[in-house]
Amino acid sequence: MSNVSVDFERMFSYVAFGLKNKLGMLNPEDYKKGLLLRQGINMYCALALKHSGKTGDDLDKLLSSFSETKMIYRVFTRPVKEWFLGWDEAIIAQLEECDFYEIGALINVNKVNKAYSLTNECYDYLDASEKDLTAIDEKAVYNQMKNLSQEDYVSVRKFIIEHRLLTNTERKKFILAHENNEEIRKIIENSYENIPQGMYECPNCGWTLQFVGEQPVCCHHSCIDVAIAKRDKLHLIDTKYEYRLRKGVARYISYPGDAELEIDNVCKQLGLKSQLWPDHDKYDIGITFNDGTYWGVDAKTYQNPKFLGRQIAVDNIFQSANIDRGFYVIPDSIVKNTAKYIEICKGYLKNSKFTCLSMSQFKAKLRRRNRNA
Repeated sequence: MSNVSVDFERMFSYVAFGLKNKLGMLNPEDYKKGLLLRQGINMYCALALKHSGKTGDDLDKLLSSFSETKMIYRVFTRPVKEWFLGWDEAIIAQLEECDFYEIGALINVNKVNKAYSLTNECYDYLDASEKDLTAIDEKAVYNQMKNLSQEDYVSVRKFIIEHRLLTNTERKKFILAHENNEEIRKIIENSYENIPQGMYECPNCGWTLQFVGEQPVCCHHSCIDVAIAKRDKLHLIDTKYEYRLRKGVARYISYPGDAELEIDNVCKQLGLKSQLWPDHDKYDIGITFNDGTYWGVDAKTYQNPKFLGRQIAVDNIFQSANIDRGFYVIPDSIVKNTAKYIEICKGYLKNSKFTCLSMSQFKAKLRRRNRNA
């Protein structure tokens, strides 16, 4: 996915989530605080200025249609591909690569009461995006990484997990180590952003933490309790760091990656052959024992075991993999907070080759199996 495609994907996400956000505001005064849709429209305007190919009167005419009301009535009620009619053909060719390009209208407008409702296609898009706007950045980066070779995929993903904060020197060194590969450079650009002022280093995950009033905010909700407990020991981000991961990348790639690398390190300590993210992440780790037995592992960080259970019940990708045994592994810090977490998850599994274990349970099982092998 090109950088231009990423920009358009992000714009579309703000529009879709913004329409949903505005629809849910029963009190008109609340909309002053909800700027997602306006952000999306501003992003659309900026992209039009840069990429539409229109000039003079044609450009003026296009820009005059960018009020929120006109966009709702004249643009978002049309199939997405019609949003870009008459734009530069080279840009259209890149837009055709975007997931959203073939989506129909996002809203239906009731002309009598001048209200709108979201279309089924809009809801499908929101559901596929996990109903979380921060997931959009993760999705864009993940789609770009899938185009890399397996070796580069592992290298880039591991770098992102291990570098939630980044110095300019580290950034340049990593890109140079990959011979200034253009795709890798773009992935790093889309994964990171400049660190805002006044950020603390999160004592739980190592990302950036800030306080909104008395409320700590980080990339993961499990950071909140830790931050409150250790508030008097918090440190501002070291000035050597210039970049941080975007929130969605930190939340959905880097944060769960700790468990993945932990298992990989245990394998190395035991002298086992392990492979991170086989076949571009069909699962997290493949483990080969000395007798040839092969295990697959998928690390999960869901707080709610029922939600995880519903996900693994329909996980056809991992559960169709050519492996001898499969394991969903959950960090101990999550398991201990919910009674019978593992038992609840196991109740959703129908494939006898697969099971759920806590991290400590899996490590113990891995060591026993290694001894036997």
